[in-house]
Amino acid sequence: MEPECPRGLLPRPCRVLVLLNPQGGKGKALQLFQSRVQPFLEEAEITFKLILTERKNHARELVCAEELGHWDALAVMSGDGLMHEVVNGLMERPDWETAIQKPLCSLPGGSGNALAASVNHYAGYEQVTNEDLLINCTLLLCRRRLSPMNLLSLHTA
Repeated sequence: MEPECPRGLLPRPCRVLVLLNPQGGKGKALQLFQSRVQPFLEEAEITFKLILTERKNHARELVCAEELGHWDALAVMSGDGLMHEVVNGLMERPDWETAIQKPLCSLPGGSGNALAASVNHYAGYEQVTNEDLLINCTLLLCRRRLSPMNLLSLHTA
């Protein structure tokens, strides 16, 4: 039985599948996860399974085959490329219409973290980078608040 949770919130307790590119952030993504993200998740009583990607398109393959019902959300710790793989993997599934609705969390751990910066901005946080951005995005996950987001949004002057 699925836990009851208010609309717009992840359930408590919460189960998250974390996909992490160990090459991200000049090879420091795993260390950053362990030192910065993991303590927050543990304090917020978010259980997680950490999977390290091993090659290009590994995350896509994993998400394509994963039993998503075991997870309340997917967290992606790397740059923007790994999130791209995850979204493609969700869209390649036979149940893609349901799969693409699985909540996603971007934890910046790469060289290109534009998506995480956008999420940070739309959450109302000040513009920050590096570990401050990682902490803000981790706190968003720990607060369990869901917010729908367009995969593509364009604003011009």
